[in-house]
Amino acid sequence: MKNSIESTFVYRYLKTNDIRGDIQWRDIHSDVQLEQSTAKDFIKEATLTLDPGETDISFFRSFKENDANRILDVLDELRHRASGRGFSVNSGMMKLDFEVAHDDINDEGELVRFFDNDKTKRECRHYGLLILTKNSIERLEVVNALLELSNFYALKQKSKTPDTRDLLEFREPGVFFTLARDTPI
Repeated sequence: MKNSIESTFVYRYLKTNDIRGDIQWRDIHSDVQLEQSTAKDFIKEATLTLDPGETDISFFRSFKENDANRILDVLDELRHRASGRGFSVNSGMMKLDFEVAHDDINDEGELVRFFDNDKTKRECRHYGLLILTKNSIERLEVVNALLELSNFYALKQKSKTPDTRDLLEFREPGVFFTLARDTPI
């Protein structure tokens, strides 16, 4: 495996129902100011719960050189693993630094565990997240801490055929920054 960058970032694809609030997607661009918002305001807590049949919460780790390339790599990997299925019109991506999350949340005992559980030889790796507490209040605190440490990216659809997107990162203090325009995914 070629590791051009040894980042400790993992990414989770966000479907429409993983994104909080009533976002007016046509209005998302780099001129939008949302001064009282953080990345956490866009991501629902439910995105970090296990779906039926799952043993861990899915993230992907890409070794590409920047966020735009890593996001595209994760989308390619998801398409490959899902046999070519498409993506939600209004979708996004969350990013976590798993080492920072591990250190911050596990300061008084192990509450989260990230691990490479990929059984393939592919370069974009599947990482599982386990939230180890069974206590519902403690679990909610862990989920909120993970969301606080997250970054949010909007994948704004520009065209359906081919599926072309603008990749926008939400940066504090409340602005969307364009990473890539009219990018086929």
